[in-house]
Amino acid sequence: MEEKTECQTILRYNEDLTPVYKNKEKYKTHDLAVKACKTQNASSTQIHKLVTYKCKVCHTYHIGRNGKTIEKKYRQKLRKESSTVKPKRRLEFKVVGKIDLSTLK
Repeated sequence: MEEKTECQTILRYNEDLTPVYKNKEKYKTHDLAVKACKTQNASSTQIHKLVTYKCKVCHTYHIGRNGKTIEKKYRQKLRKESSTVKPKRRLEFKVVGKIDLSTLK
């Protein structure tokens, strides 16, 4: 029999009806959890709306279902938002010279 530890949810039940647990995904910030929710909610396979909540046990953020079904209009809005997000600029550096560190005192 598998024991439940902190921040786990039931994955399935065995033949003898004992629960099998899996670890919940942890997010350090609310913004990261919301971003993950929006990404998953935009998927056409997601039926129930996912929301974020702060865990009273580990004090990080998790994702859970709130029981409401995702409306077509909301899913389209999420897809439009994700397509208009600009990628972050990458800094590029160029070597312009060398310094001989052995000469420094």
